Amino acid sequence: MTSTPRSGSRTTTATCRTTTRPRLTADGTAEAVSQSDAPHTGQAATDPDSLVRKLADLRGRFEDGYTAEDVRAVFGRISDAGGPYLVCLWDYADEFGFGGNSEFFAEDDAGNFFEVTPDIHRWLSGEQEVPGAVSTWVCSPVTKPFTFAVSDDFHNYARSGS
Repeated sequence: MTSTPRSGSRTTTATCRTTTRPRLTADGTAEAVSQSDAPHTGQAATDPDSLVRKLADLRGRFEDGYTAEDVRAVFGRISDAGGPYLVCLWDYADEFGFGGNSEFFAEDDAGNFFEVTPDIHRWLSGEQEVPGAVSTWVCSPVTKPFTFAVSDDFHNYARSGS
């Protein structure tokens, strides 16, 4: 399956910058879209620290690793609180669930993906006290198209499946 709008790595090299991001079309090519379409947080725009304070107890939730269920619970809570819609891209999914290496991204309503600051992973792993201001979480657009074999229609995708 290709990148489509969602229904109902931890990235360690992301650099946040303002840019024009591509929108992937049905045939996998990219067209330019203005930065104003990037994922944003309504609540964080009025008080950037309130969301971080509201989610403070998530620090260290992934300290001993994480499963697809953990990702759904934690990323769902972030999104429900007004934060960006975060997703985890796993290497594979099989009859036992999602697995392998993973990377975190933000996804907008149109199915476009964005790098996220490494602070999110460090915070969820307990290595960092706070993840920084929410306005810094979503970084540059992902310019290569993703192909997914499996999705749980929430916060997990897999590159291959069985």
